[in-house]
Amino acid sequence: MNYRSEYLGRAAVIALIALLPMLCAESMQAQDTRLRLGMQTGMQSSILRYSVMPFSGTFQSTVDEGSVHGLSATYDVTTHWSLMLEVEWHSFGWSVKRGDDPLITLEMAERGSVHIPVLFRYKSATLSMPFYIALGAVFTIPGNSSERVTLSYKGFSEREAWTSYEFRFDTHTSSLHPIAEAGVDVDLGASLSLLLAARYQAGTEDLVASQRLGVQSLSVWRLRAALYIAL
Repeated sequence: MNYRSEYLGRAAVIALIALLPMLCAESMQAQDTRLRLGMQTGMQSSILRYSVMPFSGTFQSTVDEGSVHGLSATYDVTTHWSLMLEVEWHSFGWSVKRGDDPLITLEMAERGSVHIPVLFRYKSATLSMPFYIALGAVFTIPGNSSERVTLSYKGFSEREAWTSYEFRFDTHTSSLHPIAEAGVDVDLGASLSLLLAARYQAGTEDLVASQRLGVQSLSVWRLRAALYIAL
């Protein structure tokens, strides 16, 4: 099951809540607080590991999950500390093929979901570039009530000649995931700023868990850019 990712996500939320009093105290004392609103876009991919009965061994593939778009807000509590909140819409499907005999195909039908990441960010004061690191959690709201992975394979045997099989499996996903991000946040003027970043999201332990098919989402990676305007 995907309990580990769920627990890590809850731990990240608890850590975020624990840091809030500190940021509030810093905000009351700071003179350079600012709120920035903007739009963002990014490209996302995930690393999958899967096994298919009756074939031996496990396989690993990287799948393209398409683009992610949304709105972003950053509250700069001090010069170094910030709180980031995003609302994103993600719609994607993927297909993985492996081998010739047998030819194994895994396919996730197109699905949509809403993501709400919350991160605490620290921007370095010692580097010449405005480099930052951020930690937090993302809450996912599925757009579809059920999500399915289709497994099909075709192979040749002397007894059955060429034979095709197809099976469908429901998926299991966590609503909370811990996330980490690193990037640069460059001021383009008095009000405009540009953010470029890479994000890591912990995967679920078992996306599909059955005797015939096992699929694990090991991790999710994203490259993203955001353009902000200060209020």
